[in-house]
Amino acid sequence: RDKATSQVLERDTCALLIDVGSSTIDLTAMTSDSRNHQYNSGSNYLGARSVDFIIRQWYLDKLRKDEEDWNVYQTLIEDNPAMEQALTLSCRMAKESVYSTTAGIARINFADFRPAKITKADINKIVGEMPIGGILRSSVNLPAKTAAAMGQKDWKKLFEEFLQERKAEMTAQGIKISRIIMTGSASKMPFVP
Repeated sequence: RDKATSQVLERDTCALLIDVGSSTIDLTAMTSDSRNHQYNSGSNYLGARSVDFIIRQWYLDKLRKDEEDWNVYQTLIEDNPAMEQALTLSCRMAKESVYSTTAGIARINFADFRPAKITKADINKIVGEMPIGGILRSSVNLPAKTAAAMGQKDWKKLFEEFLQERKAEMTAQGIKISRIIMTGSASKMPFVP
């Protein structure tokens, strides 16, 4: 609207802003003047940090295959519990590197362990296969009831279901969407759009 381009909203429709942030997903449907919010919703558990936790679990599954490495890791965590957060940060940095370079490859560097190579294909695969409920339960103290409701669903499936449920709510309220705008760093991950 501010740029006065031809990309204006159709009459009697809304733009849907989907903000996929680090810790949350927020949805807002608004009219073209941006002052008339028709709908607001969100999720506190499906932000991009959940993908960081999935990558961390993937890394730990690889580490477990070497008994000596796994024992060293467990000792490290016992001696300094903050090391788990350091690993999550390393996984986040690798994820961001994967999606900000043309090569689409990064390495997870953690402590004195061998770096683990991770690719866009790896992330796409694990985000679409690894159940997220248990990971979130142990990572962010997700309530047991919420984790149980997630069942064995992966992040992609839960994200899709979340959006479908919100779409049904907007449709029931007579809200028509003619444009979707995605924001947030996680919107750069190809499986999000």
